[in-house]
Amino acid sequence: KPLHELLTLVLTTSPLPRHPCSKILDATLASYHARAGTACCRALIVADNYKKVVPDDVAPRWKSGKVHARHVACYELHKRALATTCGAPGTPYAAAALIEQGEHRGFANCVRRGVHAATTPYVLVIQHDRPLARRVDLHALISSMEEAFRADGRLTHVGLPTGNTLYATYVSRMLSKYSLDVEAASVRVGSLRFCPLLQFIDSTHLARRDAYRALFERVRFKNGEF
Repeated sequence: KPLHELLTLVLTTSPLPRHPCSKILDATLASYHARAGTACCRALIVADNYKKVVPDDVAPRWKSGKVHARHVACYELHKRALATTCGAPGTPYAAAALIEQGEHRGFANCVRRGVHAATTPYVLVIQHDRPLARRVDLHALISSMEEAFRADGRLTHVGLPTGNTLYATYVSRMLSKYSLDVEAASVRVGSLRFCPLLQFIDSTHLARRDAYRALFERVRFKNGEF
């Protein structure tokens, strides 16, 4: 099947001090189109809301949704610009749609909103400040996940590598820190090898949508939870 029938991009965004400038999100989305061939895939941009306006003499807490009034105004401008750009031909947003949260929900519930809005069997979850640095063959990854899942139900979630999760580095660190040989539990599919992660890693990940839906049925995340 073509990639757009298999995969939906789910991007999460929230207030940033640089808004209404959208260059971070522009560059992030464009990097996946250029290096992973996702321009044809539907992209759902889930915009979280803020939780509280704090006085100017109080430091904003971005991840908690506590921002200054000027940040709220700038974020609203940013979202209005996104709404106008989504669907515009010749932009990274040609196949994108904006989903706005009515209140501050946090990362977990923003992902939940995007997963439930998607219709493809796989989702690629991306944060607004995580551009793709190297080329990746998403078709090969999805094929491997399909094969492994049919065999024994594994590989429902695959994180793209970061500096901390490169295979050899991660295996060595887990062995020295916890005396755990995670390499022995690796999943091999053809020429690809997948190392089990001991915890959720804050980065881009490819996941089966049905596995995520099952997670959200099993666990009710509170607003603001990661």
